[in-house]
Amino acid sequence: MKICDRCKKNPASLHLTEIRKGKREEFHLCDECARKLKVPQKSQVTVNDLLDALMDKNTAQSSETEEKVKCPHCGTTFADFKRSGRFGCANDYKVFGERLGPILEKIHGSSKYIGKVPASQDPEPVFIRELLTLRQKLKEVVRAEEYEEAARIRDKIAELENQAIAGEDQEG
Repeated sequence: MKICDRCKKNPASLHLTEIRKGKREEFHLCDECARKLKVPQKSQVTVNDLLDALMDKNTAQSSETEEKVKCPHCGTTFADFKRSGRFGCANDYKVFGERLGPILEKIHGSSKYIGKVPASQDPEPVFIRELLTLRQKLKEVVRAEEYEEAARIRDKIAELENQAIAGEDQEG
């Protein structure tokens, strides 16, 4: 059992993981120290909590609008989805697709699924996936104002693009 990192006496009951600039730090706190530091304590995070945290309150539709738009097949509203974290049928993805895009981008970094590619297959899809991933990461680090990391990613993107151009020249 871990001991509290702050008081060094009591057993830790709260375990926090923080990732800053790619470095992972773990903190272990007892109940008393967590209360003193005003660390919010919650035993489990629900899908609803995750959706609420991920949805930008400025762009979220009002509850009234969420109740009005219903799936013609199953009758599920977007508010139903937010409450339960589940859709009623496959058609809901089409009905609520416009609202899902931003949520999926925040969770996965993209709203499009590229899929896995076996290593033995043509390397071009792997190259494209890597390029797309790097471009998304570049947007994130620029938004976070991590300019040194952004420059490194920019250089990696340029290197990949130059390799692709060189490869095309050799084929043609």
